[in-house]
Amino acid sequence: MSISSVFAQNQTIMLGDSLTITLRSDDTFGDYKKLDLTPLKPHFQIDDSAQTSDRIRLRLTPKQAGQIEIPLITSGGLTIPAQTLKVEPNELVNIEWQVPRRHLWQGEWAVWQAKVKVTDPGLPVEMEGLQNSAIRFSAQPIQQTLDDSRTAEFVMVQKLANTDTELTPPVIRVQNRQGLRWQFFAPENNYQIQPLPSYVPPQMPVGKFSWQVDRPFWNRTGALENIELTLTGINASRLPDLRDQLASGDGINWLMAQTSTTETLGLEGRTETQVLSQPYRVTASGWGYYDEIRLQYINPETGKLVDLIQPAELYIALPAWLYWIGCALLLAVGFWLLMVLVRLGKIGFYRVRRDRALARTDDAWTRWQIYQTWGQARGLGKPQTHQAWLLAYEARFGKNSALRAEFEQLDRQLYK
Repeated sequence: MSISSVFAQNQTIMLGDSLTITLRSDDTFGDYKKLDLTPLKPHFQIDDSAQTSDRIRLRLTPKQAGQIEIPLITSGGLTIPAQTLKVEPNELVNIEWQVPRRHLWQGEWAVWQAKVKVTDPGLPVEMEGLQNSAIRFSAQPIQQTLDDSRTAEFVMVQKLANTDTELTPPVIRVQNRQGLRWQFFAPENNYQIQPLPSYVPPQMPVGKFSWQVDRPFWNRTGALENIELTLTGINASRLPDLRDQLASGDGINWLMAQTSTTETLGLEGRTETQVLSQPYRVTASGWGYYDEIRLQYINPETGKLVDLIQPAELYIALPAWLYWIGCALLLAVGFWLLMVLVRLGKIGFYRVRRDRALARTDDAWTRWQIYQTWGQARGLGKPQTHQAWLLAYEARFGKNSALRAEFEQLDRQLYK
């Protein structure tokens, strides 16, 4: 919503709305070039694109709620009168901003986060920013919830190429029921972009890094194997090239590595992931070591130099025939263990079923039938007498005084 103003001395608008000032003079464009709008810039986003042959319309959108004192500004025949503008909070929209740290590092990505809560879930919400190679932002919410209200979360990142980089905060736009757009601006701050310390190489990466390294322990001599390293950098200045470190170690024939890189935008900011696949062949049977892998970087939050280290790892290379014999033995042992587990599972299953059935009845004949069913499942056959059943049980599982007492009780009940 825009509110026109030329001579009003006191006005009240809602945060998100704009104030429009129309400027005319005998030499409108000449006077406007000399008009000093510096007093307005800390408080307003200024849009002067609405121009005709004889007038200029300034659209002033407040950046924050509060009272703004606009001083008298003149240039030739152009005048912006002194006035007081009261900017009230927007009751339909609340934004929780997280802005970049004040002290930043050259090369890292500055991060803005916006959590937008709109009481009317039907109002569209979006983020806008500059479109260039140094800026990424989520025009649509990265995540949102819709209920009686709408909560949408957005992120924008900007790469700080050098210490003179000018930060350009994002804008949140909400379309109201009248079809107009409210604009909300991130809080401004005094940022300081620090160069890398003189004692580190100029290509030292800045950001947060993690990796996952998969180097095979068992190898077949002369066979094609593969090492895979997944390197992740969050808001990182660059991903270092680790191919030389990965393809290092005696007794190994290293082949051409393959890399693939992806970029995603999440609530933490910009995540860049590189998958490095390094094929190789071990040239001789025996044991050896993969070399240590080391990555040094600057953690932008602490400003400290961090070492990420994958220690040297042992590997064993076997001739193909021995390798496959070992695999066969492992497969046989695994199959045997599986059969043992299946057998133990069946034993447990039949025992639980027997005990539950016995717990539900005191009838002697029914209990005898339950024992016979269980005995058949355990390989005791189907003895016709209690004595024969007990002999078969104890021949396989050993004597059981509790079970003998149980069967003496069954005899007394059945043959009394």
